Amino acid sequence: MKGNMRRNIAALAALLLLAVPLAAASEQDDKDACVNGKTQARIAACTRLIKGGHLEGDELAFAYDNRAYAEMDTDDYDAVIADFSQVIKLKPDAMDAWAGRGAAELMKDDYKAARDDFGQVLKHDPSDYMSLLGHAMTLAMLNDLDGAIKEFTHAIELKPDGARGYMGRAAALRDKGDIKGMLADYDKSLSLDTEGKQFLYYERGIGRYLTGDAKGAADDLAKSDVGADGRDYVMVWRYLAAERAGKNGKTALAAYAAKDSQGWPYPFLTFLLGQETQDKMMQAAAQPGKDRESHECQANYYLAEWYLLKDDKAHAKPLLHKAMELCDRESDERADAHVRLLQLGK
Repeated sequence: MKGNMRRNIAALAALLLLAVPLAAASEQDDKDACVNGKTQARIAACTRLIKGGHLEGDELAFAYDNRAYAEMDTDDYDAVIADFSQVIKLKPDAMDAWAGRGAAELMKDDYKAARDDFGQVLKHDPSDYMSLLGHAMTLAMLNDLDGAIKEFTHAIELKPDGARGYMGRAAALRDKGDIKGMLADYDKSLSLDTEGKQFLYYERGIGRYLTGDAKGAADDLAKSDVGADGRDYVMVWRYLAAERAGKNGKTALAAYAAKDSQGWPYPFLTFLLGQETQDKMMQAAAQPGKDRESHECQANYYLAEWYLLKDDKAHAKPLLHKAMELCDRESDERADAHVRLLQLGK
């Protein structure tokens, strides 16, 4: 499943691109629509201004800047980057353009370019909270976890009532295998964050499960949700937590599986319910397709957790090593397999 830091990136990019763009230079129709129109009308109005040949300097930068913000709503990150680059060329001191381009580069997984753009903003203003978060995220995604943790800590010092700093640091600590530190930061995030609490409960619930707090995990996971794309995995963790706590996890899982019988990870859900063999479940994960490696990653990791539920470390360890080999570096499963192997002494 998509990793926590990756989810933080999407949230941060959205916040960065809510920044106020350059001010409009006049009240003419296209200039007004370029700022205030709906997405496609805004793009069209800004494009007419750019192609009209009558604007230069700050006014031309204004048109590119506003079009870039509108293009972000269409997920056309190449266009966003191109337009913010034009703004930077015309107005090198337009820090919102450097930050906006960094946010779009984050969304394209171009972490080195994003790091450099956020770094440019921080040279201008080392206390720019949002760019500091963005820069810290790029370091985490480039596997400089110590650097990321240091910068998230700085962001927390700048804004101790801001949940994003704690959330980012929690994700980096998780990747380092520091689950206790991660849990402390999620505790703080939950005390501050007014939105996204269901996601935070999910992350804290997994952390509690990994530290052996089955009851705390079950309580958190019961309050969690990560959207339709991740709901299957919420149900897997709810099952594991319930069973670990000595309760029946099958009833709720069976009711859920009866409504969702298509594709992966349905074969794993039926395996947990005793309706599918391990071999057939693993064969289902290995079906050809663009997501085959991801499915095999998940099959190996969650099967390892199932064996650990039975205190069968001998079967769990090779599956965890296989998960480390197969899972994308950004995935939750790889981070948690790393934690488990540390707990098991590799």
